[in-house]
Amino acid sequence: MSHTIRKFMYFALISCLSSFTYAFPLNLQGTWKMPCDRGLSKTQDITADYSATTTESFFQDALCTQESFRFQTVGSLSFNSDESMWINFAYEKVALTLFVPEVVQDFNSRAVCGLTNWSVGVSQTITGLQCAMFNVNRPSQVPRVGDLKFGIYRIEDNQLYYGQLTLEKDGSTAEKRPNFFSPEFFIRKEVQ
Repeated sequence: MSHTIRKFMYFALISCLSSFTYAFPLNLQGTWKMPCDRGLSKTQDITADYSATTTESFFQDALCTQESFRFQTVGSLSFNSDESMWINFAYEKVALTLFVPEVVQDFNSRAVCGLTNWSVGVSQTITGLQCAMFNVNRPSQVPRVGDLKFGIYRIEDNQLYYGQLTLEKDGSTAEKRPNFFSPEFFIRKEVQ
């Protein structure tokens, strides 16, 4: 085999491997944490097979010491094969845990999400349900299994950024994928 052909094959292999990196960004794997910000804290765990669990904890105080309720969303991630850095999330499960007895009593009396067995500290699966959680007169559709959220991401200086959601660019369809990044970011949690 001539030197020129070997050189061409080497560059072709490097090019393919570069494309593979974008299709399967290994640098996303791990635990990412968004520090407490005005009573909200988020953690995201991403595995090697790109299943992702996002935990959003809402607190009664701005310093995040007294948890009120927690959403946990489980699903899987998919990516593009070029450098545009889009990311899609497919929902598998949405769960809600309440920590305030008065809220539990309110949810049970109103049968929020059609459930009357809310308990303090016990997670309830609400995937696909209609839930009037925070606005008594306006139920919201909780994502169903298989629903997609369309986004963008980038990692910079060990910080993970996602697209900024707006009314026009809410990620509900590929056409409504965000086109700029949120200033909020997750920080990779170092393995102990």
